[in-house]
Amino acid sequence: PYPVPRAVATSSTRNTRVTDVDDVSIVFGGEERLLNAIADTRLEQKDKTLFVNLGCDYQVVGDDAAGVCRGSCAGGHVELLNPPIPRFTDSLSRNWWNVFIEEALPAERIAGSVNLAGLGWPDQPSLLELVDHLARVDVRVQTVFAPGRDKGFNERFWKAEHTITSPWAPWERVLHPVLVDREVPFSAPPAPYGERATRAWTDAVLASLGRHALDEAEWQALVSARAEELADLRRRASEVRVGLIADIGAASEMVTPRFFFGFDPVSFLLDLGFRVYVVGLGADKAAGRITGPDRERLVCVEAPGESSALEAIR
Repeated sequence: PYPVPRAVATSSTRNTRVTDVDDVSIVFGGEERLLNAIADTRLEQKDKTLFVNLGCDYQVVGDDAAGVCRGSCAGGHVELLNPPIPRFTDSLSRNWWNVFIEEALPAERIAGSVNLAGLGWPDQPSLLELVDHLARVDVRVQTVFAPGRDKGFNERFWKAEHTITSPWAPWERVLHPVLVDREVPFSAPPAPYGERATRAWTDAVLASLGRHALDEAEWQALVSARAEELADLRRRASEVRVGLIADIGAASEMVTPRFFFGFDPVSFLLDLGFRVYVVGLGADKAAGRITGPDRERLVCVEAPGESSALEAIR
């Protein structure tokens, strides 16, 4: 889908072709185009392999590129070549880190301050809200980065006492090893989605700075301004059913922070009052950690595929 790589690729090899996408096929619409492109290639030799490389990760665009490759018939072998994500990184040479920091700048770490990494773009409204939230518990955010970085990053990064990052697998694979190599103290608690997860995340941030967890009175003081809004949200959510369906792989993988963008979607949805269906192989095991009143709003269905999953929800 990128014009410049197309020119480079076609000039460097005769055996490369690039498929285009448009506004219709960019999300959940590329499978048919990929299947047709593979079919048109028609590998003539059985010992040849056709590699399919994505311009964006199938976890993001929603297309089952791996399934298309497995089910295609191009005369030889078809394999999905999907480098580590996020795409702006190079987990092998780690050259991407030089985009952020040329070299360690000498700086005295400021007690009670943190960096936020892997939680969103610096100017994203939810990140600005998170910075404000931490300020209310006397934690100063030095810088926000990955993806992107805020202004003054190089000057402020090394001043933080601790770095809080995401447990999402791409950051675990790409960012965390670099922080270890640079001897940057960091931790990766599940991301703050929902009230309970935000409280647990806040306590984890405080613990990383050697401070005690918030007691009930302190937490209620923080959320009191939104108590009525949350109560109304939960009331409306109680009338909605949400299904998490694992068509490929196991449900237990889908509902873990490491796989699901750094947070637990089941606990998040239950916290907000939704009735949740977890469907797929391993669903019972995936939801086994949910106890108390929330368990009554959680339905687990051991269905092997999407069609049987939808039937189970009906």
